Amino acid sequence: MNPITRNIGSQRQLFIDDHVIASTGNLKRTFHHMEKHGAPVMVPEHPWEGVGTAPWPSVFLFGDVIWDAEQNQYRMWYTTAKNDMEGGQHDVLYATSEDGITWHKPLDLDIVKYQDNGNNNILITDTSAQTVLYNPNEKDAEKRYRLLSFDRSINAYAWFYSPDGLHWSKPIKIPALEGEGMFDNLNAAYDDERETYVIAVKKFDNKYKHPVVGELPGPGFRRWFMTTSQDGIECTPLIEMPDLIDQTDKKLYIEGERCSGLNTYGISMHAYHGVYLGIQWFFRVADIEGFYSCHGGPMDGRLIFSRDTGEQWQIPTREFVLPRGKKGQWDWGMILGLANRPVLSPDGNEWWYYYGGWNFGHGTSRRKACIGLAKLRVDGFASIDSPDTEGVLETSLLKFSGSKLMLNIDASGEDTEGTKNYARVELLDSDGHVHQGYGRNDCDPIHINCVDYKVTWKGNDDVSLLAGQEIRMKIYLKSAELYAFQFKD
Repeated sequence: MNPITRNIGSQRQLFIDDHVIASTGNLKRTFHHMEKHGAPVMVPEHPWEGVGTAPWPSVFLFGDVIWDAEQNQYRMWYTTAKNDMEGGQHDVLYATSEDGITWHKPLDLDIVKYQDNGNNNILITDTSAQTVLYNPNEKDAEKRYRLLSFDRSINAYAWFYSPDGLHWSKPIKIPALEGEGMFDNLNAAYDDERETYVIAVKKFDNKYKHPVVGELPGPGFRRWFMTTSQDGIECTPLIEMPDLIDQTDKKLYIEGERCSGLNTYGISMHAYHGVYLGIQWFFRVADIEGFYSCHGGPMDGRLIFSRDTGEQWQIPTREFVLPRGKKGQWDWGMILGLANRPVLSPDGNEWWYYYGGWNFGHGTSRRKACIGLAKLRVDGFASIDSPDTEGVLETSLLKFSGSKLMLNIDASGEDTEGTKNYARVELLDSDGHVHQGYGRNDCDPIHINCVDYKVTWKGNDDVSLLAGQEIRMKIYLKSAELYAFQFKD
């Protein structure tokens, strides 16, 4: 049986699984959780954000954040529930920031009237901004911004288009996503490499029996389906995603924590170098009455991913990548609403995820939602780590394009005797022989903490002569953490 050759091109390779790993020695994989900024970066403060008008004063991330290089600012589209004692009317609101920490709500937009006054930051009423996509190279200038939502004015999943992210078109229905139970929440990513929209959509079904956890008490089970589309309108047949909840979850939460049910409330996701990275809003139903009665249940964010939308998504770890806060903190009840994709921190070293944190669970009748910030090292969901002694990782056969090898690595520090920690890389041919000039001892030792470090061999950083060939890499690590690698120009 011939070994598989991974044609990775110039895609960045993460270590959330063994996709490019043939073997390891004296190494372990570590999954990392996000570090929270602390206090919310945005709180509800206006009547149209539910303050004084609804039991749910709320600002939360059914929405997205982008960095706009042209305007030199972060831009946020977020959601609120207002003017309804059940907290059910959702509107899309807008804010900007220069540093990603201090946010400004422009109150002079005059786009939507609230109580006959345009001095607010409302963009669209009766909908929520589940996904906002921006393509500065879009040929149709009126569609540079696309917003995907369940629009309550037409009771359908729909796209909105905009030239500037502020003034939006009327909703355009997605016929393939209409039908009984199809409402409330969905998320989408655009895959630039495949030129494809990937959409995860929710369907309520009060007669559904999940293959693992059975029926769910309350109004019905939230079933999740995946579809793809070239234009966002015409979609491939829906593929169900039942493996988002599995036997391990049943043992941990239904048998272990005595939850009455499990469900996926939402899926934030984005395409990243050939992988679809998702964060599942993992909902544990805590009482027999289900969703809407008191103490309906908590939610936390956990990592899921897929390399092919035709296959089931994988749950690489049971540790929550974005857990709720502790009792009494502002995000103790739920992580509900999470930006689909991170933005880069100003220094370029971190992924910043904005999220909605609620102080009580889903079924609590009076609660509050604010928007928080969670930080993760770039590519930082998982790393391959060595202990004090040296470990080695050998890759599968690879074909790459590019002229430089970049590592996301932390090999900083030293031991008590002053010996520096390190990483070294050697490049081998398909038979396992070291390419001349690219051996372990030729590699200039790496002693740095850097998200994009260029590897050199006696000062030489050019690997272009090996591009297109079958190669293997051996990466030697001592007290180091390896997060990703990439061949690129």
